[in-house]
Amino acid sequence: MRVTHAQKMEFYKKGYVRVPGVVPSVMVDAAVKAINHSLSITACNTSTRWPNCAKP
Repeated sequence: MRVTHAQKMEFYKKGYVRVPGVVPSVMVDAAVKAINHSLSITACNTSTRWPNCAKP
């Protein structure tokens, strides 16, 4: 995969670049769940991008 000019500019401006598909969604969901659990927050609601996670 090559980094596009737009991605390079995003990195320059924001300090990070989003590269979709690099980390499998199952790993992202597990990480979000663990982070939210450690903060005592539930991410399982329809206002998040993870509406299908397991309800507590």
